[in-house]
Amino acid sequence: MLKPDREDILEIDSGFENLMHIGLVANNIKVGVIGAGKASLIKTKTFLKAGCEVEVLSPRFDIGFRRLRCECLKLKKGKFHKSFLNDKHIIVIGVSNKKLEKRIIWHCKRLNKLYLVCSDYKLGNLRLGAQERTDEFVFSLSINRGNPKLSKYLTPKVLNFLQTFAMFCKWATDLREKLKHHPQKDQILEFVCSDDFYYFFKKGYANKVIKLFYEDV
Repeated sequence: MLKPDREDILEIDSGFENLMHIGLVANNIKVGVIGAGKASLIKTKTFLKAGCEVEVLSPRFDIGFRRLRCECLKLKKGKFHKSFLNDKHIIVIGVSNKKLEKRIIWHCKRLNKLYLVCSDYKLGNLRLGAQERTDEFVFSLSINRGNPKLSKYLTPKVLNFLQTFAMFCKWATDLREKLKHHPQKDQILEFVCSDDFYYFFKKGYANKVIKLFYEDV
């Protein structure tokens, strides 16, 4: 019997909750928010800022929601019904009634929805990290054991570090687009995305070094 190659054996990350960040194409994502409390308002603003389409369902809305002005926002007055979940990719559960909360979670699980529970993030299968974006970067930061204020504090520090690579990021991404149909694309990008090449980039020799090794670029 053949033994599997060690390199083919996947080792599962045993970290807390196995957090995994994904990048959503926000303008293709529909979000349903159930409840119109403070936590729901914060999550609604986050998704709207990213470009998601958001529909909020609640028997009543406070001034914070009524002040929001966005073409991607719809406020729906009423009580929860499972049909509200049907056309949504992500559900934010922000209700104070624990019995209703459990019922919504049950429906979300049954329909395989991504859902976030405002009362306790451990009850959901989705967490929102602190996020930041620039012309060159988009990133999200979460603390494994849950600490939103710390994530928010650290995010600008991470951004400051990333910004030192902004010019290199733009140059390398422009190069990648230029190499779209080049037969050695992967090899060249592997060469460029390295500490050694970044050293020459900082010295102003990036284009010369590329031409030295790859004349047809």
